[in-house]
Amino acid sequence: MRWSVCIFAHNEERLLPRCLAALPDAAAGGDYVAHVMENGSTDATARVARAMAAADPRIVVHELLVADKAGAWNDYVHRTAPADAGMHVFLDGDVRPCAGAFPALAAALRGAGGEAYAAAALPAT
Repeated sequence: MRWSVCIFAHNEERLLPRCLAALPDAAAGGDYVAHVMENGSTDATARVARAMAAADPRIVVHELLVADKAGAWNDYVHRTAPADAGMHVFLDGDVRPCAGAFPALAAALRGAGGEAYAAAALPAT
């Protein structure tokens, strides 16, 4: 099962690398593709994201002109999200997911017996 990870990134040049570097551990060996939805940044977020994508084929960068998280969400959901993804994970670019987070979310959804459409994890400090 391939997971699709949507990462909202606006002015996250400093923290986005930490977020993207944590994805392999968060996936715990699972298959994923990360869609960085860079939206209207005024810093080097797009350049940082492109550099990381060049080094990892699982990262795809989408550069949106308008700084609008709701617009970035709509772009992902209505145009970018792969229809065959087993699960969609939404993260902000300043978040570093914990090791094993994605399989844990997938297990929570499976454990709901098809009754749940979403699962969430609380942030840790």
